[in-house]
Amino acid sequence: MTALSTQRPSRQFAPALNAMRSALETGINQIDNSGYPPHNIYRIGEDDFFVEMAVAGFSPEDIDVTVEKSVLTIATKSQDDTAPEDEGDRVYLRQGLARRSFRRSYRLGEYIVVRDAKMENGLLRVHLAREIPEDARPRQIAITSAG
Repeated sequence: MTALSTQRPSRQFAPALNAMRSALETGINQIDNSGYPPHNIYRIGEDDFFVEMAVAGFSPEDIDVTVEKSVLTIATKSQDDTAPEDEGDRVYLRQGLARRSFRRSYRLGEYIVVRDAKMENGLLRVHLAREIPEDARPRQIAITSAG
């Protein structure tokens, strides 16, 4: 027997609809659906967007941020997913801070460029901006009278 969903259809499709709305509004579309590491995408003003990612335990040297063919990729450099063996007297009783490798990719829309990437207090913040060239912007055409 097939189990029927008790959720309203709108709740079932909410994550996909939210992702589509976000991609249309920002021009940033997440390619993978990985949940690690947690991240936010937000906008300040009309043309500045940020991808903010929780990367506690990583240093800036551990992470690569690249853009190729309009795809922003944030990934760890070669990283061992296990606790380091050579930490002297340190013996982990519980290791709650994940240091596993990750790769997250986002398709950038037309005219979206990466301005910079900064790490502070365990958060990586990548600043994106919509930079529309002057010749691609709408412009008003004056109407003159004939004659």
